Amino acid sequence: MRHFLYLILLCATALLSCGSPSCNRDFNPSAIDSILSTVHDTVTIYRMVDSLKTEGVIGDITGDFYLACVMYHHNPKHAVTIIDSALACKLETEQDRFYRFMVQGLSIEVDVANKHYDLALRKGQRHISDADKDYVNSHEMLLSSFVQTLSNMAQCSIFLERYDTAEEYLKRAIDLIDGYVSDSGHSNESLKTLKTYRLKTAVDAMIAYCNMFQYERGGAWMVYLEQTLNDLAKHPEQMDVNHPYIQLQLLAIKPVLLEMEGRRDEAAKAYEEYQKNPLYKTPVGRANAVPYLNKAHRFDEAVANSEEIEPLLHRRGMQYNIENLQGFVKMRFEAFLGAGQRDSALAVATRMIAALDSAKLWERRDKSMELAVIYQTHEKELALEESRAETRVHRILLIGTILIILLIAYLLRRSYKYNKVLTEKNRKLYEEIEQHRQEQQQEMAQLQATPEAELTTEQLLYRRLCTLMDEQQPYTDENLNRDTLASLLGTNEKYVAQAIRECSHGETVTDFINHYRLEHVARLLKSTDDPIAIIGELSGIPSRATLARLFRNAYGMTPTEYRKI
Repeated sequence: MRHFLYLILLCATALLSCGSPSCNRDFNPSAIDSILSTVHDTVTIYRMVDSLKTEGVIGDITGDFYLACVMYHHNPKHAVTIIDSALACKLETEQDRFYRFMVQGLSIEVDVANKHYDLALRKGQRHISDADKDYVNSHEMLLSSFVQTLSNMAQCSIFLERYDTAEEYLKRAIDLIDGYVSDSGHSNESLKTLKTYRLKTAVDAMIAYCNMFQYERGGAWMVYLEQTLNDLAKHPEQMDVNHPYIQLQLLAIKPVLLEMEGRRDEAAKAYEEYQKNPLYKTPVGRANAVPYLNKAHRFDEAVANSEEIEPLLHRRGMQYNIENLQGFVKMRFEAFLGAGQRDSALAVATRMIAALDSAKLWERRDKSMELAVIYQTHEKELALEESRAETRVHRILLIGTILIILLIAYLLRRSYKYNKVLTEKNRKLYEEIEQHRQEQQQEMAQLQATPEAELTTEQLLYRRLCTLMDEQQPYTDENLNRDTLASLLGTNEKYVAQAIRECSHGETVTDFINHYRLEHVARLLKSTDDPIAIIGELSGIPSRATLARLFRNAYGMTPTEYRKI
């Protein structure tokens, strides 16, 4: 592995040094970026940067930029230190000027990620006012960084509820990209890069507006994003590796926006399209489906999809700050409450309340760090306003805490009344299910008692099939299908489908198999204390979301409700 790394360094040095033996001469930022931007490992990036600096290919500011880019995802505090070091360096070459501009943009992005919105806006305003338009348009990397800064400033404005200002920044970013793309003098790769930033700007705006419950504004950017993606789909050569993830974000947000507009049928269809995306099956993909499922009152599916939310926060090292409590964790609470799982909802609510104190400490610490930076830049008057704003925030947090507690108490009381009515309804449904089950058993007993000479070919095959299902229980295999059934019976799959259709009131093979599986689930729910997920696996339905959907469609209630009767 070490030899391979040295080989990469040797090739990189040769490529970047070709025609430019020193960073004091002309340099090729695209060539540098093509090598260093692909490295995501901290050890490797340090080795490569040190090697290229030793060879004189890159300078200190260039190296610090790529180090900060990698460390930003591994150790944000260290990334801030590297950025400060880069900005303190003296400009000696054109390369230094180029990458100092890039570092300034990255510094603003880090502040936004740390939720220092006022500080990011001040930095951004200085950055764009000092920028030379011709210089920014001289290279796609500079323009991309500048566009990202405008997008970040728009996000800050949205979170600070300055929506008209945000739209001005967004319009400026899109206009810059459109102007660059309309110029025929650029390479295909640079055009591809800027078109991707156009999509990213729209995605960031859409998500930020949704987070602030500005669904109408978010919907406008959703339409723009959808139209832009459709136009790009006509030119696949202009799409890059980021487009599937941008498409996924659109598919995740679209059902929410349509649901909030009251277009429920369209929202349901949009969610079905989202489920078809391969990335939906990832923990992040499933977690992003929870907002729509909650708003559509599909709480059982929301519970199943939200199982990975809290572990995902821990794996990503995300703290329980106010934003996460109001967003991710609250979604899980609403899912449990809507599904009637009061104990689980109460457990999440307890963690939310316990985490509020910790979250407030994190908020105070981050705000204090932001104030320190402001004082260092001698903006004392603005710092005083920040302190007043901090006091208002603390008051709001206190009021918010009380409101959350009152809301939890109200929702629990409402849930108790709702569950009481639901239990009575489910008891009546259970009686109807038992009556229907007895009728089916009588029909099967009559079929078994009828002499073979009086039965049709389909009835004989159907009787054999039912005997097979009762005695061997092949339906516990999740891969069971018509081909397998036909093989077990020694006949053709078409005959199996025809026998089921004629003898079970028009059922398909899938309906027939699922009927046996759900009956098996119902028996295990009553006879064992096994978790529902395990019962589903034992019955041939490993997906908890699928089990919840099939069970509700068949019995009119969830497996948990059925077990409680």
